[in-house]
Parts: sequence; C-alpha cells; structure tokens
Amino acid sequence: GNYQFLSSQYMSFEEKLEQFLITSLANVCQVEVGAIDLATQFSALDMGSIHIVGFVSLWKNIMGKDLSPTVFYEVQTLNDLKNYLIERKLITATDLDNIMTLATIPG
Repeated sequence: GNYQFLSSQYMSFEEKLEQFLITSLANVCQVEVGAIDLATQFSALDMGSIHIVGFVSLWKNIMGKDLSPTVFYEVQTLNDLKNYLIERKLITATDLDNIMTLATIPG
C-alpha cells in the first residue's frame, strides 16, 4: 500500500523500512515510487553500478553506516534487501525513527 511519512507513527518497523527502501531506490533509479514494490527485481530496474553506488552512498549519508555494494549481488529484490539489513542488524527502529522525523514532508 501507499504510506505517507506523516502516518509513520502508526507504521511497524518493517513498514517504515519498506517505505524508506522503496523511496530511496526510486530516488536513486529516478523512477516513480509507485513503479517499485518489494518484489521488484533489481534487474528489471536496469540497476547498474552507478545506481548501486548511489544507493550505498545515500545509505551512508542517512544511516551513517557502511553497506557493501556487493550486497546487490546477494539480493534480487527490496524484500531480500530488507531481510538482509534486519538479519545483519544494519538498521534499527531508532535509526528509522530518526529518519522519519527528518523525512516528514510538510502538508
């Protein structure tokens, strides 16, 4: 479903992470948010090294954590990436709450 950042207090940790990943990937690949979902294959987005580097850089800037570009050879979809990040504790609920505060879009 489509979530507004403004309703983030009602979203679960996983929903917030999904929203963040979808929005970030759409931004990096310069496609509409609605064109991407958790099952979208990265290959279908024609993700090249420039997009991967862009996403990794965005992650580092926002999260302050390193993410290896090679992760994109291990995962095929955003759902895979979400699970990878959670399993390796590369993202916490606190991290996400901090981002959602920053990303809240006025009106």
